[in-house]
Amino acid sequence: MWYRVNKKLLPLLTFLVCVVFLFSCANLQAIRDFAKISSESAQYTVLVNDYVESPERQKRFSPSSEHELLECNKIIRVQQKEVLLAYHKETKAVGSRLHN
Repeated sequence: MWYRVNKKLLPLLTFLVCVVFLFSCANLQAIRDFAKISSESAQYTVLVNDYVESPERQKRFSPSSEHELLECNKIIRVQQKEVLLAYHKETKAVGSRLHN
C-alpha cells in the first residue's frame, strides 16, 4: 500500500521539482533593470511640482465657471506635495538598494 501512495504522488513530486528548478534558474536581470529605472525616475521631482501647479496653469485656458474647482484641486494637490516627495525619496532609496 505504501508503494501505491508513492506511485500516485510521483508525477506531482516530479512536477514540483521541475517547477522549483525552473524558477531557481530564472534570470533576474529584468527585475534589476526595473529597479534601476524606478530609481532614476524617482529623481524627477519636477513632476510633482508640475502636478501641483497644473490647476493654476489650467485657469488661463478654462472658463471662469471652472476656476473654483481648479482652486480646490490646487489646494488638494498642495497638501499632497510633501507625501509625493517623500514617496519619490523612498522609491529612490529602495530602487538603489535593489540595483546594487
